[in-house]
Amino acid sequence: MVPIRLSLKNFLSYGSQTSTLDFSEFSIACLTGRNGHGKSAILDALTWALWGKCRVTSNVEVIKRGESEATVEFEFEVEGNRYRILRQIKRRKGTETSTTLHLQYFNTAKSAFEALEQGAKTQKTIEDILKIDYDSFICSSFILQGRADEFMKKKPAERKAVLSKILDLEKYDTLMRKARDAASHINSEAEATGRQLEQITDEMERTKNLSDELKEKKQVLDNITTELGALERSRDELVRKSESLKAKRQKYNELTSQIEGAKGNSTQLRDQLGELGGTINADSQIVSREKEINREYKSYLRAKEQERAYSEKMLRHTKLGEELEKITASIRDEQNEIEKQLSLLEGRRRELNKTIAQKDEIIVRQSEIESGLKEYFFTLDTETELEERGKQTAALDADRRGLQIKLEEERLKIEVHAARIGDEIEQRKKKVEYISAIEQEVEELEKKIEEHKTLLREYEALELKLKITSENKKAAEARIEELKIRLAEDEDKLSHLTSEIEEPHCPLCESALTIEAAESLIEKLEGAMARHASVLEEQRSELDSLEARVVSLSEKIKGHQNDLEQLAELNTKLGEKKNSHFELVVARGELELLQTELSAINKRLDTKDYGAELQPEITLLEKQIKELDYDQTRHEEIKNKAEELRRFRSEKEALDKAHAEKSTAGDELRSVEGEKKRLLTILNEEGFAEEPRAGARALEDEIKKVGYSVDEYTRIKDSVSFLERFSRDKEELERAKLSLAYRKREQQRINKTLVEVEDTLRRLGTEIEEYENIIPQTKEIEDKRQSAETQINKLRTIRDGCLSDISTMKSEIDRVKKMREKKAELRSKLHTLKGEVAIYKQLQRAFGKNGIQALIIENTVPEIEQEANNLLRKLSEGTMTLSLELVQPTQKGGEKETLQVKIADSVGTRSYETYSGGEAFRIDFALRVAISKFIANRSGAELRTLVIDEGFGTQDKDGLSHFVDVINAVKDDFDKILIITHVDELKDKFPVRIEVTKEYGKGSTFETIYN
Repeated sequence: MVPIRLSLKNFLSYGSQTSTLDFSEFSIACLTGRNGHGKSAILDALTWALWGKCRVTSNVEVIKRGESEATVEFEFEVEGNRYRILRQIKRRKGTETSTTLHLQYFNTAKSAFEALEQGAKTQKTIEDILKIDYDSFICSSFILQGRADEFMKKKPAERKAVLSKILDLEKYDTLMRKARDAASHINSEAEATGRQLEQITDEMERTKNLSDELKEKKQVLDNITTELGALERSRDELVRKSESLKAKRQKYNELTSQIEGAKGNSTQLRDQLGELGGTINADSQIVSREKEINREYKSYLRAKEQERAYSEKMLRHTKLGEELEKITASIRDEQNEIEKQLSLLEGRRRELNKTIAQKDEIIVRQSEIESGLKEYFFTLDTETELEERGKQTAALDADRRGLQIKLEEERLKIEVHAARIGDEIEQRKKKVEYISAIEQEVEELEKKIEEHKTLLREYEALELKLKITSENKKAAEARIEELKIRLAEDEDKLSHLTSEIEEPHCPLCESALTIEAAESLIEKLEGAMARHASVLEEQRSELDSLEARVVSLSEKIKGHQNDLEQLAELNTKLGEKKNSHFELVVARGELELLQTELSAINKRLDTKDYGAELQPEITLLEKQIKELDYDQTRHEEIKNKAEELRRFRSEKEALDKAHAEKSTAGDELRSVEGEKKRLLTILNEEGFAEEPRAGARALEDEIKKVGYSVDEYTRIKDSVSFLERFSRDKEELERAKLSLAYRKREQQRINKTLVEVEDTLRRLGTEIEEYENIIPQTKEIEDKRQSAETQINKLRTIRDGCLSDISTMKSEIDRVKKMREKKAELRSKLHTLKGEVAIYKQLQRAFGKNGIQALIIENTVPEIEQEANNLLRKLSEGTMTLSLELVQPTQKGGEKETLQVKIADSVGTRSYETYSGGEAFRIDFALRVAISKFIANRSGAELRTLVIDEGFGTQDKDGLSHFVDVINAVKDDFDKILIITHVDELKDKFPVRIEVTKEYGKGSTFETIYN
């Protein structure tokens, strides 16, 4: 990709009036300016146009602050075809944006751009044309600050890691970790499956006697069911007897309840009589004060009437006062409005006088401005003519230089091709030398593999022995546990017999024994315990022996596992060596073909058989440039003069505007002075708010007529408050008169009811004596029924437990059947998981540092080395070469992985640290550009544009000079080279300078300056 033209509007720090950057006017240029003025924004605009990406994290940030949209138009060339991209972004609500993208190509037949793509597929089409994505572009075409000497700063052992990072080999580390994690996860799952299989086996062994236990439990259930039936029948008989006594007992309870209720009523009635007597006395006292209360109540009513009448006067007085305040406020508002208008008119009068004085200052210079404007238009016509001739000259010169570059490119391509073939010949010669050594290594590997296969068979036999021994160990442990249980049971029986030696009983059935029978049984138990102890000791000895054998076999198996892992590695190495042998045989055949091709290329270079059709075109272009007779100095003088005279254009516009504004200001001034005089007259003579003034006077007269006094109103309210208590006494009197008659009648009614209740108590006492003899009978039957119910519940609980146990046993039997099926399934799964673990371990080794990554680096290093030497020969005039070696011999005769850089010159081979600053910079730069070209080539693109953002501020004068020499040496390898710097010493070292500046309020701008 070669840039041709870049235009940007409201992009980052650039505003809407930014010029167009024409890349076709130069092949090498430096981009200068102060930090923060917008140098990097130009490169951001280039990448944003192509990929929609740049340094900003959010697309909305590319829009200049205060603007609603940004646009970048970029024209470029790829493989002889010209394209143009128009990318625009608009701001929506908040951080939302919308983007439009158009791609055009240049139709040479029509000499115009035509639409190629727009919409969703446009970005994919652009990347297909470029053959490179954003990340690869900024890693190759951009040499960032501090990255040129990245390789050489590292130790040899660390350079391989740096190259891996540049080649993006970290993805293989990710795959290796995923394979390792997968193997670990599956291995954990396999171990869990194995444990689950062992648990199922143990569980099946534990439940093998469930069927016998189920039969015994069913027999127990039948016995309990029979006993429970007999108890339930007895309980039912007791329930029938209890029911026959229930009615009599219920009647007894009812009589008892009635007696209690009557006693309560009697007590309650006596309490009510006491309360009524107190209330009647209190009401009688209030009624005795009736005449006094009525007299004072009449005084209260008269005071209340006076208060109501005076309240109406107060309301009338308040309402009239509020209306008067409103009218007074409106009069003040109208006066304030007139004074405010007078103040505004006075301010406007001063402004108009000032404006007229300012316009007179411009009008005085009228003749000077008109003469300068005439000269400006004449100079502008001259500049336009020179501009056109300059563009034609630049276009012809660019074509001429393009043809010269193509001619040189033809020669360089042939030389590069010849150098590449020479390097390939040397590489193949080196490879062919190793054929016999590779064949010997293959033979040795095959012999070692056969030895490890024998070890594999031994490993399988040891695993089988370990399995059998482990099973025997489990059986011995089970026998030991069984002997322990029997020994404990015998000890319990013996303890039982010895504790009852005078009246012995059988420890099993609890039947009585004679002393002779008990002594005989004790003797038998002691003999059995001795035998059990002897067998237990033998089993423990056997268990110790089995455990020792398990440990021994495990150690032997562990020792063989390392050999088995080496077997897989040996097979991998054997495959690699056979592939290497095949490649060497192919290289031997390719060597002869390359030698023949190199001879033909050298002959073509000697005879200069290239670019013959380009020379006539170059001569014609030189003649056309001479005929145009374009003078750059004269053009600059006219341009500067036009820039100086440009101010008369704006001054003429200001002059015309001053005449018009002066006339308008004079008319307005006269109007303002007339209005001010009229308002002053109104204000001085109080000729405003006449109707509100009359209304205010009328309201003041009416307020006086109301006759309201605050002191009189307060006196009346105090009198009402003092007499208000007699109103409450009046209410209490009326209530007492009504209540007294009612409570006397209630007192008579309660006395009558109390006599009736006491008669009822005497009658119920006689009736309840007939039922008192049934209480003992009822209690006896109820106790028997409760006892039967308790036994029934106990047997039901036992029965339910049996049923639950039977159900559980049946479920366990069904579960054992399912476990048999699960066991077979788990065995199959375990076999599959072990196979998957082996596969992922192989993938882990393949994706590791010594697998695919090593192969990629081995294939990459020769390409980088060749490209770096092509550049280094140019930079050192053929005196220096470098070589990259991936392995280094150790003192013990082996090899270790590294990335050693060896540099050779006319003196010999020596280390990088011994070279001077200028020589070291050439080496660093050649290696970095070689890596950049390799990255670009990997994506299918050709590196034709180079942008260098190096820290030149740290270089001394010699360092800066070396850098310029390096750029001049490689300039023919690139169509465009752009150097970003703010070092003044470098600005004049390049033929073209793009000066970036930033002005507050307007944004960034740039200017192309030719040195």
